[in-house]
This record gives sequence, structure tokens and C-alpha cells, in this order.
Amino acid sequence: MTQLVKHLEGPGFNLLVDEMFAKAVDVSLPKFTASQQMDCKEVLEAVGIKRLFDNCEAQLKRLSPEFVHLDHVYHATHFEVDESHVLENGHMVQTSGRAFVVDRPFLYFVWHKAMRVVTVLGQFTGS
Repeated sequence: MTQLVKHLEGPGFNLLVDEMFAKAVDVSLPKFTASQQMDCKEVLEAVGIKRLFDNCEAQLKRLSPEFVHLDHVYHATHFEVDESHVLENGHMVQTSGRAFVVDRPFLYFVWHKAMRVVTVLGQFTGS
């Protein structure tokens, strides 16, 4: 798994995403829940958004008549993968005839197609 993650850093990941296409497949994978929280301050400052965090230079007058600034910006996500979409109106959803069974640890990600960015990235190890 570690070698796969290293391969997916940088251009390797972009190549993978560029090769993806939509195809109907019946997927069988374990139920799991994932939650992530990240302090985005360091990332925002790295891309040049610094004044928001500076108590002398933040320009947030439209939010408050008082002089304010941000200490942190947090991004949090939570999602659950379960069997709730297997049945539709009490009937089995028609299958595609192609099966993909996930029975070992795997990486997962949520891709924002228009912005071409990963919004959630994780690893399921079975525990």
C-alpha cells in the first residue's frame, strides 16, 4: 500500500484520473465510516492567503464593525458507506453483470471533477 501511495503522488495521480471513465459495475465492499478534520491555515498561507490571519491586516469589515481576524480555518468531512442504496423502493436495483469485490485494504478518494481536486482521501484497512 505504501508503494502505491508513493506512485500516486504528483503526476502519477493525475495520470490515473485522466484515464478514468464511467462504467456500470456492481461493487461489493465493507461498510465503513470515515471522518476527517484538517486545520487549513498552513495550506492557505502556503498559497498566499496570509492577511486573513494577521490581526493588523485582515480586512473583514463586512463581517463585523470591530477589527477581527481568523486564527484557524477548519475543513471537516464525514461519510458512511453502507447498504442503504442496494434496495430501491423495496426492490433490488438492476445489476450490471460486472462484479468488483473489495476484500482487502484499499485507498479511496472523492474527486471534484470540475475543479480537478481531491476533497477526501483515505485508506480502509479493515479495522
